[in-house]
Amino acid sequence: MPLPSDEKLIQLANDLVQQFDAIFGLHPGLRPAHAKGVLLTGTFSPSPEAASLTRAPHASRESTPVTCAILRLHRTSADPR
Repeated sequence: MPLPSDEKLIQLANDLVQQFDAIFGLHPGLRPAHAKGVLLTGTFSPSPEAASLTRAPHASRESTPVTCAILRLHRTSADPR
């Protein structure tokens, strides 16, 4: 997933991270929010038979880039430990 290039959006993101740090404390080496989540990237390659099983567009293409975020939000605390 490409990073944004809009300067206002980048500044907003930096301001939000600073607020998280001010409110919840620093947690070096961990993401500032949703620290239990995982971001994965890869390529989906359908089998040769896939197109005959569904009309889904990704089943008839040779390959499709995939970005997937998996978030596990089971804690009410902002402390990621």
